[in-house]
Amino acid sequence: MRKCTLQRSCANVLFVALAFAVGWTTTARAQTVIGNWESATPEGWVDWGSNQAPIAPPRFAFNSTGATLGTGAVQFNHAGNYTQWAAIKLQQSGNGVNEWRDEFLASAQLAVDITLVRDEMAAGNDFANVGVFINGDGYGFTNQGNPQSVTPFTGYNGGNAFNPQNLTGTQTSTWVWDISDTHDGVAPDIVQPNPNYIEIIFETFSNGGVVYHIDNVRLVIPEPAGAGLAVVGLSIMGVHRRRR
Repeated sequence: MRKCTLQRSCANVLFVALAFAVGWTTTARAQTVIGNWESATPEGWVDWGSNQAPIAPPRFAFNSTGATLGTGAVQFNHAGNYTQWAAIKLQQSGNGVNEWRDEFLASAQLAVDITLVRDEMAAGNDFANVGVFINGDGYGFTNQGNPQSVTPFTGYNGGNAFNPQNLTGTQTSTWVWDISDTHDGVAPDIVQPNPNYIEIIFETFSNGGVVYHIDNVRLVIPEPAGAGLAVVGLSIMGVHRRRR
């Protein structure tokens, strides 16, 4: 009877551990950070709406507000109406800037942490949105549509829009866009394996002045479901066998 109880107990442990492993591996992510600004310099990022010059005052500033990775972040001061703002050319390299075309082609998502401060919004501005363009060799200059997900915050209207007048205090949310269709093998598609260029451009429209703080811009590769499951299972089975 004691042996049977032990076997059942070990079997239960194995089941729970494997279930946990499945849940963990389906949500695990590999990430490549392409925007962090710990150096308080552009780090390869340009202002697409200002002739693609490196991001700089008065439209941009470097500070710690909204920093979610390290202590540095970028502030964008938008006067209102439409503009394309922070952008990165993934094909560049040198001068402290990395080459990220391969990482982009291996990724399924683009994520960014956006911080909004209620007191920084212009009075009367009741609408603003944030979008992303991908400009890729063979793919064209294409809007990525609404984000795949946005961490909810007070004032968020769904999709890619929010009401600055309804914000409260300082709020940070993670915005995630699905970029898999830019290189999924279905035309139009980014040239592979060696595209000449891939560029990411943020856009915004607002009815009045709005300030964005962004940090931790990253390319995300979802881990395959079940990755590592066999290793976990075999390890637990080894414990089970030794106990028996």
